[in-house]
Amino acid sequence: MDTNQTTVDSWLAHMGGLMNAELKLDSEGICAITDKESLVVIIEAPKDSALVHIYSPICPMLDGIEPNYALLARAMELNILGLRTRGGTLGLNTERNEIFFSFTLEVEDCEAMKFSNIIQNFMETAKTLKTDLVETTQALVND
Repeated sequence: MDTNQTTVDSWLAHMGGLMNAELKLDSEGICAITDKESLVVIIEAPKDSALVHIYSPICPMLDGIEPNYALLARAMELNILGLRTRGGTLGLNTERNEIFFSFTLEVEDCEAMKFSNIIQNFMETAKTLKTDLVETTQALVND
């Protein structure tokens, strides 16, 4: 584990103490958190990197060009100026065929309490985005 990973691991331990859970990076620099509403948040601190990537699957893509176009159009509307995403980004994971939400931060610009707040805000925003895009998906499927 490199220095930045050790730092992120200490932040996860601090956050885990607040959540009454054991949180730590695995050997690949990844920690996954699942909340009571089944939202999965992955925290990744790549080796020899000054960045921490936070991401969450939001919703699967649909069958057909037209529904996917409408779903991606809605995701891009939510991305405008980062206002609805609170600085994060919605993107398309083509390997898993799903829309995901992500945020990246620099280790040197953070500390334990700020990291906990970022994760909490990320989770709240991810839930809001997921609700919006799932509702969009349901409307497209029912049309």
